[in-house]
Amino acid sequence: MNVDARNLVIEPEQLNSLLSDRDDLIIVDLCQKSVYAQVHVPGAIHVDPSELTSGQQPTPGKLPSEERINALFSKLASVMTKLSLPMMTKEADGLGGSSGP
Repeated sequence: MNVDARNLVIEPEQLNSLLSDRDDLIIVDLCQKSVYAQVHVPGAIHVDPSELTSGQQPTPGKLPSEERINALFSKLASVMTKLSLPMMTKEADGLGGSSGP
């Protein structure tokens, strides 16, 4: 699949339009917690960047264990449920499974 990288970055005005026009857009903020506390996109769900890596030598940037990834997705699902956001699942993607709450 060819992806045009120019379509992956948007301007703030475009984001504001998306936020106001859609209820199925989920923004995950990967900044440090102190930065998130100061400023973030309204409605963004904070995930500490350390949750996405193993943090263990000799490859600290390696993906975390499946257990940690599942815990992260459970955390995101819990936040989405509290916010009454629709959850995309394997079935909704056409990959099998069941849809959200």
